[in-house]
Amino acid sequence: MKKSVIIQIVVLALLTLSTSSFAQTRSKHFSYKDFVDKTENLEPGASIKEVKKIFGDPYKIAFIKVDNVVYKQYSYKTNSTSQQSTYITYNFIFEQGKLIALLEDENYYEGLQIYKNHLTLDLLKKEILE
Repeated sequence: MKKSVIIQIVVLALLTLSTSSFAQTRSKHFSYKDFVDKTENLEPGASIKEVKKIFGDPYKIAFIKVDNVVYKQYSYKTNSTSQQSTYITYNFIFEQGKLIALLEDENYYEGLQIYKNHLTLDLLKKEILE
C-alpha cells in the first residue's frame, strides 16, 4: 500500500513538474488509431528500449529520482481524426527503466475554446484504487 502511494505521488510529480527537467527530441505525431493499434501488445514491464522501438523518439522526456529509484516519463503526441482539433499526449511512466503506467492528457479545441480531459492520479486513486 505504501509503495502504491509513493508511485502515485511520483507519477503525479512527473506529470505536473515535467517542465523542470526535460529534453525535446525529434519526434513524429501519430494518428490516434495508429497509436492505439501500437499499444495493443504493450504490457507493463516493457523496457524503454522496447517502447522506443515501437513509437520512436518521444517529443519530451522528464525524470525524477526518489529514494534512489529513478522514474522517467516519455511523452508522445497523437492527432485525432474527429471533427474537432484534438491532440492527445500519452505519457509512458517508467520505474528503473520498466513501464509501470501509461496515462493520457487530451486537449481539444472548438472555435476559441480549449478543453482539457485527462486522467490524473488523484482521479485514478479515487475511482479505481480505493
